[in-house]
Order: sequence, then structure tokens, then C-alpha cells
Amino acid sequence: MGDDDNNNNNELPVAVVALVVAVVALAVALLQITQAILASARGLPNCDERVIGKWAESTQRIFKPSQLRVEVLFQAPVIFIAPYDNKNGPVKDAPVKYGPVMTWNGPPKNGAVANGAAKDGAVKEGSAKSQLPLTMEGTPDSCAECRVSWDEVMGVKTAPSPNAKERVHTVENEKATWVTLLVAIQKMERESKNWETGQHGEANKLALPPQNGTSTHIGSTTTLPKLQEEPTLAIQMQIKQRSFETNPAIKKPYATTTISHLVQLAAILGLYWKVFDPDDNKYRAAGNGYSLMGYRVTDFGIVFTFENTGSTVNKARRVIPTSEVKELCFGRVPTLYRERGKETITRDGRAFTRIKLEDNEWQDPLYISSKTGPKLEILQLGSEDEIVETLTQIGCNVNTTTYAKTSGRNKHLFPVTFEVIGMLARTLHITDRCFRFLPNPTIFPWDGDSLSLSRLLEAYSALLEEHHKDMASHKLEDVEDGAKSDIERIKQLVDCSTELGGNVGQGRHLTYLQLNHLHRAIDVADEIIKDGETPWDNQKVVMDVLRCHLQEVLGAINNNPGTSSYREKSPSFHDLLELPPEKRERSFMRTYFEKILWSVIRLSTDRVGKVEQEQVSRQIHKETENRQSLHVYAPVAIRVGDSAPSSPSSPADSPTTPPAIHRSLTPTPGLLHSRNYSSGEGASKKKGEEKPSWEKTLQSRAEMQRVKIWYALVFRMICWLMLHDFDKKDIQVPSSDLMGNRQPVFIT
Repeated sequence: MGDDDNNNNNELPVAVVALVVAVVALAVALLQITQAILASARGLPNCDERVIGKWAESTQRIFKPSQLRVEVLFQAPVIFIAPYDNKNGPVKDAPVKYGPVMTWNGPPKNGAVANGAAKDGAVKEGSAKSQLPLTMEGTPDSCAECRVSWDEVMGVKTAPSPNAKERVHTVENEKATWVTLLVAIQKMERESKNWETGQHGEANKLALPPQNGTSTHIGSTTTLPKLQEEPTLAIQMQIKQRSFETNPAIKKPYATTTISHLVQLAAILGLYWKVFDPDDNKYRAAGNGYSLMGYRVTDFGIVFTFENTGSTVNKARRVIPTSEVKELCFGRVPTLYRERGKETITRDGRAFTRIKLEDNEWQDPLYISSKTGPKLEILQLGSEDEIVETLTQIGCNVNTTTYAKTSGRNKHLFPVTFEVIGMLARTLHITDRCFRFLPNPTIFPWDGDSLSLSRLLEAYSALLEEHHKDMASHKLEDVEDGAKSDIERIKQLVDCSTELGGNVGQGRHLTYLQLNHLHRAIDVADEIIKDGETPWDNQKVVMDVLRCHLQEVLGAINNNPGTSSYREKSPSFHDLLELPPEKRERSFMRTYFEKILWSVIRLSTDRVGKVEQEQVSRQIHKETENRQSLHVYAPVAIRVGDSAPSSPSSPADSPTTPPAIHRSLTPTPGLLHSRNYSSGEGASKKKGEEKPSWEKTLQSRAEMQRVKIWYALVFRMICWLMLHDFDKKDIQVPSSDLMGNRQPVFIT
């Protein structure tokens, strides 16, 4: 018995030790299993606040018992460009709290909260299935909703003192670059709006703004159309929940957008593309203290990184917040002939009709103006081939298109491409706003420092007044009523340009009141250019005047002494090279008025080498007069490949008009397709060169119409280029085919 008790007593410690060892082993095994499960949580370390900031608060870890692993869910933004009141986003069930849609209501009053932000700073919550996209506004509320640090937007990370300056941090490389992008967007909005508010205050101290929508030009009582004053371009976002398991190639949380929206976003932030090569998957943009680089990741897609590399300027250089910017980024320029559509909206139970905030249908590369005519509603200028195509559609000859795409042979004071833009582009400035900058839609740089548009306007005004006095000095009793009306229109341009020169002055930094003056001056020119019962009545004549002007200007640029093609009696700009900068604008404009004008307007001189052009121009005037007498209007726009829609110009809608006449008189710009010409038709025996004479021109209704249109086009060109501006480092690089492209890209 004693031996058995001793054995039992000896076995008890052994059993206890064995139990302890087993428990410890079990605990270690459980810890190992737990560690293995936790280790399966891919991307969890990169969901830290040091990497994604306040977005880390939304990180979720979900245990999957059937697979004995943890899935990590993170939230990141889907960024896109849309109008301010856009209510549709790519994410249908966005799990995020949104505030109100914010709109521009003018500069904030004292004590007011800008842009409709919530006064209590609270983030308003809505239903998950009815969430509105969040517009980035640069306000504390907007930053809270976007989970962006307000101190970072202010440029002071910890705000140690009110005088702390912005510092560019280059050591926080672990941060996701899309967080830096959100900060940059909010900062751009805040700084530009604060600057604009200050500009309004300074300008209002000097003068009261004119009444909105009414022309104050001398001799004009025309009521101008009221433009859409709210911005039609905003950067919006929705939040989407994602899992690291769906994209194993990515280690950090990533934001998403599309390639077209990224190009537009870069332009809004002031970046300019240096490399854009989809074939080799190389993308690089830089500017305004930022850098954007892209490359392709296997089994994932195109990935971009956004970095802050220096100080930024977001004040006067902020891009005009208008939806047409989305087209300019791809080299497409909407023209004054592209009518703004209308839409019906409902507010407070009442229906209202307003101008569309965005021309969505025109953001399709395949959308054209008519089945047979060229794209008059759009100028494509993003490459040499597109420029040649545009000039060909206007009706320019082969010599002109060759000059246009030849380096060094398409510039006088500035590239001729900008002259086309100024004469035809839609006015993109927003009334009462201070912003002027736009993305450059051409492959040529704009150097505003190399010339003075104010001196150009002054020279234009003086020479136009001289011409008008010469007209008035002749007997006008025998002049046709139509020509008398043209002279009255020219007098309106004289008064408008004279008054504008006094209001704008010589400075390059214009107040919003001066910008409004320029805007109204362009409206006056547009009214003259589109004179008629419809904007398309004399459209072909305008295009003919424009093509003759471009042919003469590009010919003059390339008519230099010492070359084999030099023509002594033809216009030339070679003397500009010898003049001091202060006198170039006057000499340039004098060449326009004394040489270019007379070459453009004359229809019956039978000049050597000009017989065929004058013959076609006469036919255009004849067809225009016939069309106006029959009230035939332009066709509506259609998409390539679609059948032509029923329109007022179709035979079915106008049974009293012969179908053959209807088809031939349909106003399509550019080339004439209605008849063939023999080489000798319209030519006379006289081959000499006649000296220009107002006496003969005043007797020709067609030539006076061309004079009026030419004056208006040149005046519009000067005013448009003064009203808008481009960065001289910005040139067009992305392909126009990418406009509207929804290929997803990722920002890490």
C-alpha cells in the first residue's frame, strides 16, 4: 500500500507538468493559428492612418470561418468631373455620408458661409441608395466629408501659429498619393475662391458693376443673352468599398477614375502633359508644383502616382469652371455656331427651363454637325492632321494647309491657329467671374508675353475709325439699303471698340468688370457675324470670308524676300522682324487693314491667281441670298452612321419647295458641293491689278457684307484672346480619340 501511495504522489506532479505543457502547446498552436489567420489579412498594414489619413477609420476586417482567414475591406474615392448639380455617379450604392450639392452664389457676404456649406459643420446623412455625388468645394465641411485634413488644405499641418507658412513635405513617402490629390483639389478650390472674393471686393471699390445682360456700348441698345452664371464644371467623388483580395497586385488602397477624367483633372490642377504614350504605357505630366506619372501593372491596369513637388499657384491661374474644358483637353473647340441646348428641371415642385449645363452629346468623337457638311460646331486642333482637316473643312486651299502644318511657317505675332480660335470659338468666360485660363487645345504654345493685345486693340480701333470715316465721306444716297445697314453695323463696332479700349486699358491683369466688358463686346461681334433670321443664314459667307482671310494671312507669312516664291506686290509680314516690340502691333494691324482686307472682300477684280476664288465666293453669296429668300435652315446635328433626321430642310417638311432646290441650298459650311466650275468660267480679259476703292465697294452689297464680317471676325479674335488665356508651357498632347473614354485607371 505504501509503495502505491508513493507512486501516485510521484505521478501527480508529472501529470500537472504534462497538463501545463499541453496547455502551453495548445495556446502556442492557437496563437500560431491566430497569427496565420491575421497574416492572411492582406493590405492591413497599409490601411494605417499614416498611409491613408482619416480614411483609415473606415477599414473593416471580416473573419471568414469557412476559409480560416481575414478579409480586409477599405474605402477609397471614385473621382470624376461633372456639372455642379450632377446627381448621378458611377457608384450606385455608395456607403458614405454626403452633404448638400453646393453651387456658386457669388462672393460670400460678411459672416456668410461660402457655397451653401452647413453652418454647424455637421455632415448630413442620407439614404445609402440615394446618395448624391460629393462636390469638392475647399470648405471645412467639404474636407470633413472627403476625409481630408483641413490643416493640410490650409498649408499648415499642425498650425502652430497664424503666421505659419506652407511647407512641402518630401519625407512622408508612405502616404497614398491619392490622399495628396484630394488635398490638392480642396486647396485649389479654397485658394481660388478666396482670391476671387478679394478681387470682387477690390473691383467694387472702384466702380459698380453694370446691369447683367444689358449692353452698355455706345450706339447699341441690344439686350444680350443672359449666360449661365453658375460653374458647369466641378470635381466630384463617391466612395466605394473594395477588398485587397480582388486585386492581389496592389498593396496599398487605391482611388479610381477614368483616363479621360484624369486628363481633365490634370488640366484643372495646372499640369501639362510631357509624355502621353498609350502604346508604350508611358504617361507623365508636370506643372504648378505637381507631378503625375503612370505605368501599366500586369493583371491590374494603368496605375498613376500623384506627388507634390513644389509650391503651387491656384489664384488667377485657376481654369475657368466651364464644361467645355472637358473638350479643350482633347483638342476640340466648340464654336459660336454650336447652340446651347435647353432642359427642364424641377425645384420646389415647379418646373423651370434653363440652358443645359453640359453638352453631353458633343463629347462623343463621332458626333458631327451634319451628314455632308464639315464639323463647323467643333474645331479639331489637337494634331497637325486635325488642323489640316479643319482648314480643309473650312475650305482652305492646299497651299494654306501645307503652311499650317509646317513648323515656323504658320506664325506672325502668334500662331494662326489661335486666330481661328479667337474668331470662331464659343465664349467660355463666366459673367462676373475672374478666371481666364483654359487648357491649350492646340499643338502650338501661346506666349502672351511676346505681344500686347491691348496695343493690338488700340490699333484696330484707330484703323477701323479711319475706314468708317472714309466710307462716310462718300455719297451714300445711291448705296443699297443692305449696304447702309452694314455701315451702321460697322459704326457699332467703331463705338464698341473705342469704348472697350477706354475700359480695358493697357494692363494684362484685368478685373472682373473689365472681363465683363470684353464678354459683352464679343456678344456684339457675334450678333453681327450671325446677323439674319437664324444664326445659319450667312454662315457660308462667314466661312468664305474666314478661308480667304486665312489663305491671305498664311500666304503673307510665307511671302518673304529672298525666297523663290516671293511676290513683291502681295502682302508680307517680313517687316515685323525689324521693328521694336512696341511698334509691331500697329504695323501688323495696318497690314491687315491695307492689304489683307482688300484681298479678302473683293469679288470682281479678276486678279491674277484669284479668278477661281472670286468666282466661288460670288456663287456663295448668290446661294446665300436665295436661301434667305426661301427661309431654308440648317440641318440638326447627327451622329456618324445614323440616318439623317427629319428637319425643316427636308422635302417632306416643305412640300412647296422643289426637292432639288432644297438640297442645293442647305447651308453647309466650307466646301461647295453643289456645282462644278470650268477653269475659264467667270474670267474676263482684264488681268491687271486694281487699286482698292471704297466708291466701288460701297456699290456692292456682297462686298460690304464681307467687309462687315471681316471687321467683326478680327475684333472678336482680339477680344476673345484678351478674355481668355493659356499657359505658355501648355500644348496639346493627348489624342482626341480619348475624349469620353471610360477606361479605368488607378491612383495609388
